[in-house]
Amino acid sequence: MSRQPCQSRRSAWFLTLATFGYACLLFWATHAPDVRPPSIGPPGVPSDKIFHFLGYAAFAFLTTLCLIVWRGRHRVVLITAVSLTFIAGLDELTQPLTHRDAEFADWCADAAGAFAGALVALRLFAAVRSSG
Repeated sequence: MSRQPCQSRRSAWFLTLATFGYACLLFWATHAPDVRPPSIGPPGVPSDKIFHFLGYAAFAFLTTLCLIVWRGRHRVVLITAVSLTFIAGLDELTQPLTHRDAEFADWCADAAGAFAGALVALRLFAAVRSSG
């Protein structure tokens, strides 16, 4: 057995575990009753929307890379974005269980982040693949 496939498999598993860990962290951050994000971004833009966008962009980025590594297909971008948009909706719907507010605007920021993160992962993967 050659060394390269084993190292690739280890990297794929590490990426998968990192994605799972990030998903758990994101779930905690969106459901912990006393967690409030610091104020960031330009005036007039609610910082929690920025955090929602960035949180789901990172989640989609990691998930898309995982799927590309394991499945080897680029069509996973749309599947990732749509699936994470659905998950974001469930995330918002379950927040009142922990005394958090569910907002449609938060879900929109999550969905936009999911599509952006998936596209960035696809572009990055394509650029790395074409250069090497």
